[in-house]
Amino acid sequence: MKKIFAAVIVAVMVCGSAYAERFSNFPAYGICMGDSVRCRENPGKKSKIIKRINKGDEVQVVGQRNAGGELWYEVYTSPDSEDEEGPFWVSARFIEPEH
Repeated sequence: MKKIFAAVIVAVMVCGSAYAERFSNFPAYGICMGDSVRCRENPGKKSKIIKRINKGDEVQVVGQRNAGGELWYEVYTSPDSEDEEGPFWVSARFIEPEH
């Protein structure tokens, strides 16, 4: 049981570090990879949902923070608009770097 638990911890750490390395400088641009992804007031699954974004939506990533064992990106949802919305927090698993 201890070996399984240790393997899970290592897997989570590796996945978390993979998310952290996708953006090396801020601000950066990313693309939402899910539908109806929750944008939250603060990082963490219990934080208030402010809005939702969808697959293909572009965001500007301005920071990151770990919360509840998960990496979160601080984003603006309208990066090229005069009506910038944000910042909001989105789980890093839903944001991919824009190429």
